Amino acid sequence: MYGINYSFAIKTLVCILLLGLCLHYLPYPIITSDKLLVSIFGVFFLGVGIGLTMRAEAKLRKNDAAGALLDVNTVRMSRTAYTVKPAPLTGTLTLDILFRERGFELYWEMQRRTDMICFGKYEGAWTEKNNTDKNKRLFPIPQTAIDGASNLPGYLKQNPGY
Repeated sequence: MYGINYSFAIKTLVCILLLGLCLHYLPYPIITSDKLLVSIFGVFFLGVGIGLTMRAEAKLRKNDAAGALLDVNTVRMSRTAYTVKPAPLTGTLTLDILFRERGFELYWEMQRRTDMICFGKYEGAWTEKNNTDKNKRLFPIPQTAIDGASNLPGYLKQNPGY
């Protein structure tokens, strides 16, 4: 059985409180005035880039390429790690270009596998991945979870391929 110990809980609480104080007292640039986006993704510090690229994907999949391009360019222009900022994208935004931009924005966020599945790129072979089986998109369910899920036989079935 796993649990959260007291020390971890206190440190987490202190971090959340300090972040709240920073958000309240320190000035930060307003990137978007979209209140839904701000409320879901936590203002400036907690993922505006993620939120904007998600919204860009939704717009692109609903055939609003111009709106998606605007969101992607907002993210590109907000990157500050470069001595020379990247140029805004022009022309037509495609899913392949958006996939690449999400790779840049979410490099350290552990989202690449999920994006590869979402954008239809996961079944390819690269580096040391040579298995293109679509069943391997899902991880195996631990046998203890299957056994403990219910007393009804067949209530929880193992993912195909495992």
